[in-house]
Amino acid sequence: MKKIDFNTALSALMELAISQGNSLTDKQIKETFDGILEDDSLYSHIYEYLKQRNVTVTDKDIAEPKVQPVTSDKPKTELTEEDVFYNMYIKDISKIRSKNEKQIATLLEKCMSGDKDARNSLVEHHLKLVVTISEQFEGKGVRTSDLIQEGNLALIYSIDSYNGQDNFSRYLISNISHAMQNAIDEENGSAQIANHLVERVNALSDATTDLVEKLGREATIEEICEYMSLPEDEIRAAMKISLDALTIEENNIN
Repeated sequence: MKKIDFNTALSALMELAISQGNSLTDKQIKETFDGILEDDSLYSHIYEYLKQRNVTVTDKDIAEPKVQPVTSDKPKTELTEEDVFYNMYIKDISKIRSKNEKQIATLLEKCMSGDKDARNSLVEHHLKLVVTISEQFEGKGVRTSDLIQEGNLALIYSIDSYNGQDNFSRYLISNISHAMQNAIDEENGSAQIANHLVERVNALSDATTDLVEKLGREATIEEICEYMSLPEDEIRAAMKISLDALTIEENNIN
């Protein structure tokens, strides 16, 4: 047993459990670790691991989780525009008729043979899965609608790129989850960069003010660089941002 394969499979299994309301079937567990575990006795450790994380294991098929529209105690007019569109989207995909495992397997086989209708049916069927997964990433800095959009793109890519080597459900869930997490990381990273630039511009403003008082005149670029212990390109970049912000402010006033 390769540790990296085991850890990857376990991570994918937890993602699947989350997408199904913290539930798994014995069949899903066995399929996930098929070809990875050399000793069946190791399954007892997996079941214990799942139990500790409040994952329910059953030998019956799990009903597809139902996505719920946004509700509010406020009047409908006070729902945000995003809530309204989200509810419309949920209403639309709730009309999609679910397919069983046998139907999914048939569609997948046709899809891998180039059948576009089968491919579209697979995408349509799994739109609810994307919404369910997005619920696990709420409140992390990215709008739900944006998460769903990223998830849908990942869903389409996953179906188009699937080559039959991995478990299909595991492959979809992994790619969709990673796409949403990447969107969150990118958004948070952008916010961190923006905060850093604001700090740099504020520091530049303080430095130029200090130097004017100290020198009795406007400081040169070289003097500012020496005072702030920063290279010239970073000082000029901060100056440009400061100038752009001032221009925008003046235009808004006028």
